[in-house]
Amino acid sequence: MPRIPRVWLPVCLAIFAAGVLGAEEGGAYKDDFSTYEAGSDGEPTWNSGGIDWTVQDGRWVCTDPGKDTAVLTKFPPCRRVTVEADLELKEATGREWKVAGLCIQQDHGNFWHLALVEAPDANEKRHFVELAEMYKGGWLAQTQGDTKLVPTSAEGTSFNWAYNTVYRMKLELTPEGITGQVLDRAGKVCAKIGFAFGDKPAVKTGKVALTSGGFSSAFDNLNAEVRESVADAAEKKAGFPAYSAQGFDGVKGKATGFFHVEQIDGKWWAIDPNGKGFFFVGTDHANYRVHWCEKLGYAPYHKNCEKLYGSEEKWADSTLARLKAWGFNSLGANPSPSLMRRGLPHPEFVSIGTDFAAIDPITPKTTWTGFPNVFSPRFRKFCEKRAQQRCAPLKDDPWLIGYFIDNELEWHAWTGGGPFDDSFKKPADHSAKIALVGLFKERHGTIEKFNAAWGTRLASFDELLKSQDVPKPLGEAAREDMQALIHTARSLNYTPRLLEAAEAINQDQRENFVGLVRRFFGDELKGRTLAVWGLAFKPGTDDVREAPALTVISRLLERGAVIQAYDPQAMGSTREALGEVAGLSYADSSYEALEGAEALIINTEWTMFREPDFERMKSLMRQPVIFDGRNLYNPVKLAKLGFQYFYIGQKID
Repeated sequence: MPRIPRVWLPVCLAIFAAGVLGAEEGGAYKDDFSTYEAGSDGEPTWNSGGIDWTVQDGRWVCTDPGKDTAVLTKFPPCRRVTVEADLELKEATGREWKVAGLCIQQDHGNFWHLALVEAPDANEKRHFVELAEMYKGGWLAQTQGDTKLVPTSAEGTSFNWAYNTVYRMKLELTPEGITGQVLDRAGKVCAKIGFAFGDKPAVKTGKVALTSGGFSSAFDNLNAEVRESVADAAEKKAGFPAYSAQGFDGVKGKATGFFHVEQIDGKWWAIDPNGKGFFFVGTDHANYRVHWCEKLGYAPYHKNCEKLYGSEEKWADSTLARLKAWGFNSLGANPSPSLMRRGLPHPEFVSIGTDFAAIDPITPKTTWTGFPNVFSPRFRKFCEKRAQQRCAPLKDDPWLIGYFIDNELEWHAWTGGGPFDDSFKKPADHSAKIALVGLFKERHGTIEKFNAAWGTRLASFDELLKSQDVPKPLGEAAREDMQALIHTARSLNYTPRLLEAAEAINQDQRENFVGLVRRFFGDELKGRTLAVWGLAFKPGTDDVREAPALTVISRLLERGAVIQAYDPQAMGSTREALGEVAGLSYADSSYEALEGAEALIINTEWTMFREPDFERMKSLMRQPVIFDGRNLYNPVKLAKLGFQYFYIGQKID
């Protein structure tokens, strides 16, 4: 499992002044999607995980065959919020479960959605409405075990909604519970579903989002009213627990703080965060909630564990104890989050090929994954989106072994000839077919040589491009052609593309960060004093390799800025990396770095930077301006304190 480069979080900053939301308690936002250009992906107002959200005819349309969510970035996480929008379902784009509606989301493993649902084609495409919760990766958590909630309403759950009909969807979240409604154009309530939280664990905060999968869904006239937001500092996850698993003392590598591989004495070894060798011994699916049985309508293992243990917490304690006693030193694929970072390292799934195959396949899914069209011009964008969505939040996790980029792709389809034959069968304008014929041209040069290898009688490569009849390879050259296409697909596939995308994101977003600082100052940085807090790549180390601060500082110095930098551990490492550079000095404390500064730039989330004395900061700085690359502070609070605060995830006005 290749390790994906650590991705610096997207740096798209905005000034946040009092009045953007109205008050710390809340604010309102409306979007009729009329101000976007046709074909826009909605960024930066909306942040989707996929590539099938576009503005069409003044509506926000999703055609993703798989489920995807677009998050409204205008608001911080909310505790009291009402969101409503028009929704029209035009047609199905998938064959399995299909959903579309409103969402309150923390992340892809913790959310509520109010959705119009269509059952799989094999289940008679039954229509109904659901208000359902994913909690800690467990689907339908509101109906199960220790997360089961008390219903407050269950009207119209079997509502037989219709295609090409506009419905008004309404979702309200409060600390007491959640309620969803579906209304027709006349305002009649077609369905109303609700749950009370009581003292049960549940998703009780989150961001406003829209969700769709398996439909061509059109959203319009969104209204969101936030009556109580959650301070970013409260919502921000604490740092990952320190790594403490036992490695193999017989192999010594570099203690980088992360799992990695090293070549030692001519052999490649897996090295743990502490620099010790590591042999991974784990078992897949150590998961409290697996596996769902369509015929039974529940997960038998989960149901048995509920009876035996009574709660996931007790199950997790017992499972960890048994795994360790049996000699397992890591978790395999798909473990429960309740087991993670408690002594056993783990991998994560990214599912690049599987999910893109649902959008644009070379080989359609048979029983498992399909094979993605890696020749698609949209594939790189999909990789970038997935890296930002799945990999960026885990960039500092020392317990992360690496990523399952995919699992069991259909390189050689279980029915048919696999990606080679399936590429051949595509129409002339398909990117995979164009790539295949281009490969033939490169390998054979002339159509005559191709005909000799394949036993065909084609007049030109253009005729080959239009043909959808798969010839049978006659000789070694033809068989080598087949292997060459698979090799090309592999080289273009998710691993290098994701690595490439991650590196591009790292560099592009550091440059964007500098560009936004330049924009704020009207591109006049010469002679301006700027404070920099944080030089190390992450807290708790003096390592500046891959550190965003080095790029940021270098670019600002090139523009003539004067930098006063501070880091509790990494100033020596930075001196070694950058050398003695004119315009760069190092302060003895974080506050000393602020003296006379026209802005503060934060690059590393050291604990000491999280709760500074803001009044003291204002007294030391020439003007109270902060560019925060780590989202350390509550923007509403800083606006009230008189700071101009630029932070991750918003557009600069």
